[in-house]
Amino acid sequence: FVAEGSVAKKRVVELGATRGAFTVVRKGLKVGDRLLVLGHRQVVDGQRVDVKKEEPCCAAQVSAKAQAGDGQPG
Repeated sequence: FVAEGSVAKKRVVELGATRGAFTVVRKGLKVGDRLLVLGHRQVVDGQRVDVKKEEPCCAAQVSAKAQAGDGQPG
């Protein structure tokens, strides 16, 4: 799920390679999406959500190689 304003929206994603704690999301998310990572198992599509804390993604830790789309982080 992602938060669009104060509403949870379900997203279908396509996953790519995994290395350690990182998994490439090939499709379904875009830069700037606010991904729900805590409490998402109790959420339904269209439900109002109250985001308590936002933290920047780990994008700074992902190499330019992975961002180029080869699916291999760092």
